Amino acid sequence: TEGKGVRVAVIDTGIYTEHKDLKGKVDGGYDAFTKSELKEAYQDKNGHGTHVAGTIAAIKDGKGVVGVAPKARLYAVRVLDEDGSGSLSGVIDGIIWCANNAVQVANMSLGSAQGSATMQRALRYAKAKGVVVVAAAGNSGGAVGFPGAYPEGIGVAASDSSDKVAAFSSRGPEVDFIAPGVSVVSSAMDGDYA
Repeated sequence: TEGKGVRVAVIDTGIYTEHKDLKGKVDGGYDAFTKSELKEAYQDKNGHGTHVAGTIAAIKDGKGVVGVAPKARLYAVRVLDEDGSGSLSGVIDGIIWCANNAVQVANMSLGSAQGSATMQRALRYAKAKGVVVVAAAGNSGGAVGFPGAYPEGIGVAASDSSDKVAAFSSRGPEVDFIAPGVSVVSSAMDGDYA
């Protein structure tokens, strides 16, 4: 129930690996910008990936926050830059890296209004390799974005404290689950919480 031994990739802005709740939990990663697997390359320069990583797997030590799978092992797959921007080809590269590196779960708290046949092929490849892809429905308040809208992944919308779909959350028949997504406290780039 705590994710022991599960290999989870955070396909995002990278992970600040020195955060007290994440230190020693990141077993590797990949930077789609430099095509590097060096630790320095996949360090977070934005904060979003670090926040997501804490939500997933922050350690359970009675301090700070605890992730939903505190015993999971993390992989930082950096496909978004310090401004939170990236390319479709970079995201696809990150998905393929996960498939080729025995990742079991790939989290994508990102999305695009436009899909592509190449991205869907990458998701099919990952699924064939045993990767469960979990993707955000989106934050537009409208239709579900991509890759969350593809049937090869699990699309997740955001719920608020009343267990209702958050006003900003994308919605539609492609949503598989809703999960808390408003005012979630998690690990931050300054080593604290936000």
